[in-house]
Amino acid sequence: MTTFTDHAPDTDMTTTERLPNFFIIGAARSATSSLYFYLREHPEIFMCPDKEAQFFGFFDTHRAHKSKYASLDEYSRLFEDAGDAKIIGEATPTYLALPESAASIHKYCPDARLLASLRNPVDRAFSYYEMSRSKGHEKAGSFEDWMKGNRFWMEGGGYADHLQRYIDLFGKDTLKVVLFEDIQERLEDTIAEIHEFLGVTRRRPETRPMAYNQGGSPRGLAGAMVYRLTTMRSVNRLLRPLIPSSVVGAVHRMRNKAVSPGQMKPETRKRLVGHFHDDILRTQDLINRDLGHWLAAEKQ
Repeated sequence: MTTFTDHAPDTDMTTTERLPNFFIIGAARSATSSLYFYLREHPEIFMCPDKEAQFFGFFDTHRAHKSKYASLDEYSRLFEDAGDAKIIGEATPTYLALPESAASIHKYCPDARLLASLRNPVDRAFSYYEMSRSKGHEKAGSFEDWMKGNRFWMEGGGYADHLQRYIDLFGKDTLKVVLFEDIQERLEDTIAEIHEFLGVTRRRPETRPMAYNQGGSPRGLAGAMVYRLTTMRSVNRLLRPLIPSSVVGAVHRMRNKAVSPGQMKPETRKRLVGHFHDDILRTQDLINRDLGHWLAAEKQ
């Protein structure tokens, strides 16, 4: 069984500070919220009450988007209630793609275990666009126009380089990769495998499978209001630690009903699959999983 440490001994932290020994690093729009809630159910796992704390790669860089926490000490207070939990986890899906995050996590939490959930990059981009529409950010533009002007998704929406960055620092055995399809089609086995990876008792998920943070066009003004209110980060950060999983599930179901998912044009899918073709093949080799179904649109 792997022995975890709470922090790196060569940092400037005091002995009373606790930091995570486990991170869900991404990818965004790839069921990271589902993984967060399922893992939070386990009695040996303490998950940070602030999902998407956005600390590593934010607080110690010159990025315009600053961390919500001004110092390592302030961030460490998120884990004060971890008690004797074997695993202390944090989930920020932008850690995978943000170049500075891997080195920052490794500097302060070098013995951490990492979990990445990957989704077909074309579907993931469309899901992000749909979420943006739900929040009123993309009122008029089409998905095709959004992708044309989106350098992040066109240049950094793949996975191979991001995963390699973590592997180079932490090693391959410290990183577990699951697919979005695994969570959809074989949830219980996938969660059990993650439990085994973390060295905790294998348990079945208590919460029934559901989609978290579904995006789409708001169903009228009422739908738009429901989606906005239930996705406010400041409110979520305050209330999430106090709300039982059953209530969280009810809120997400209500949010999902407030929007109507859209459909991607077949020709757009085919073009984007071609764009991500080489990255998909590199990712496939890196994680030793067949991703041929992600390329299927090229043959249609």
